[in-house]
Amino acid sequence: MFQLYPNPGNGRINLVFNQDLKDAVLYVKNIVGQQVVEPIMINDKHENETLGLILDELTPGIYFIEVITEDQGSYSGKYLLYQ
Repeated sequence: MFQLYPNPGNGRINLVFNQDLKDAVLYVKNIVGQQVVEPIMINDKHENETLGLILDELTPGIYFIEVITEDQGSYSGKYLLYQ
């Protein structure tokens, strides 16, 4: 559903979607499943369009990026943040 790069990275990451998204919500969770930033609404993103995220205020570690689509599809990726 999306590619995440660079990974590992310093907190400035890009998501490239491989399908159109009309209404979706992006969550960033830590290794124990706690949401660590406010949910991000994704509206009208097109295939191959990039969404940039800045997570450099988080402590180094493993995070999960989860996108839930309007039809309740759930897609996730693991991200390693270093500093």
